[in-house]
Amino acid sequence: MEQLSLFTKVRFVVGLAIAAILFGFIVLPLARPEMPGGTLILMQHPHPVPIVMVAVLLAMLTPVVSLLGAPYLRYITALAATPVGLAVLTLMTAGITPILADITIEDREHLFHLMLVDLLLWSGVVWMGILATSLIIKAPIRELLTDTNKADTVRTNKKTAQKNIINTLLGVSGVVVLAYLLLRVLIHSGKVQVVTEYISPPPQKGQIVFGLITAFGLATLGVHQLTALRVEWLLLTVVIVGVGVLIPTGAEDSAIKVLLAPACFPSSQLLKTITPLAWTAFGSIGVLWGYWTSMRLRYARLKLIN
Repeated sequence: MEQLSLFTKVRFVVGLAIAAILFGFIVLPLARPEMPGGTLILMQHPHPVPIVMVAVLLAMLTPVVSLLGAPYLRYITALAATPVGLAVLTLMTAGITPILADITIEDREHLFHLMLVDLLLWSGVVWMGILATSLIIKAPIRELLTDTNKADTVRTNKKTAQKNIINTLLGVSGVVVLAYLLLRVLIHSGKVQVVTEYISPPPQKGQIVFGLITAFGLATLGVHQLTALRVEWLLLTVVIVGVGVLIPTGAEDSAIKVLLAPACFPSSQLLKTITPLAWTAFGSIGVLWGYWTSMRLRYARLKLIN
């Protein structure tokens, strides 16, 4: 992994820009909410199946743009193509506020069930991109950016397998916990105390983007330096945290019922206001940023030693 030249960086950006344009011009017209300025929730959209099918098709095709980049950048470019495409959809549609303002407080639990399904569908789109990446990128290039060498993969003894399982579980758990704690710190908005609780309006889109990328990026960077997990396991943490946050707990509306402010939320439950599309897109981008940064740091250390 050599020093990146300006030309190499331009090729990387152009590859991702192509993916963004494809999603913007093909998926966005299908997925755009009927109401101007509306929120994109697949399970509330009149045509969710065509949207998912087209998104999956693009997720399996856009990794081809990685062939524009240098060999050691192709794997990360291919993995990032689908999240970048989904990020375009997120930025071109509204956050959760329009929905919260239009539904009753009693309907929120149903909304979170729909958002859970959405999260799994969008995550499935990303994982179809991962599958396509493994098929498109040649094994020697892929191994350059994976974290187990041939000597490790050849060992099949029980002790090594158990060690790898424990390492993976600890690493995934570490990213999940760190990312969640960082999100609680980074994503917040003005709060007002009502009885014994604080309530807040949904955070702004820019804060959500920054929070997701930073939280998952820093969590991934820190844990990968210690455990050297494969990037596929790291990407799985986005789904785990998202599902954990979106599961209805019954605490989402306790303070709201007192204030009767449907566009607000208990501050302790504020992460539920992040749309599934935003979770999937910017959480995955954060993981890939943290992973790539960690790999660069590992390479720099090896270069110093040798």
